[in-house]
Amino acid sequence: MPSLLDWQLDIYRRLDTGLPNTPVFLEGVPESTQIVKDPSGFYKPSLIVWFGQAFDLSGFGGRISVADLCGMSGEDTESTKQAGFIVESVAPSGLSLLQLAQAVRDLLVGYTPADQGELSEAGSGTVRDPYPVGVGDTLRFYLAIGYKGTVNVGKYSETGS
Repeated sequence: MPSLLDWQLDIYRRLDTGLPNTPVFLEGVPESTQIVKDPSGFYKPSLIVWFGQAFDLSGFGGRISVADLCGMSGEDTESTKQAGFIVESVAPSGLSLLQLAQAVRDLLVGYTPADQGELSEAGSGTVRDPYPVGVGDTLRFYLAIGYKGTVNVGKYSETGS
């Protein structure tokens, strides 16, 4: 049984291998990272994946588990969760931003990470800050789209981490 971390890393690998010329960052861009520029001097598109909480589906049509002050009763070490995440696309123009967001959508919608439930688009606000960040060759546009999926998670990671 995979852990939530196994599920998250599978999503990361799907994006990283599916878009080999696009840097994919987990939970932000490390401070010392040099963002690559294209020959025209503009920053190349990149992705940032932000994972959120996973919510237990017990009591919402999922498997019912009994818990007390000491935790789960019996040998129950797994549960069904609804997990969400956001993929933030970053690009030098509005059109390249929409193209990158579509490439991500094509890779994720219907995908079953770690052989769990299919991913679906959870949406994002249709109105966001209309102004790009930066000027000149530092110009960047951002779009964050939410995704969700169902995962049966075990207590321990299969990756050994």
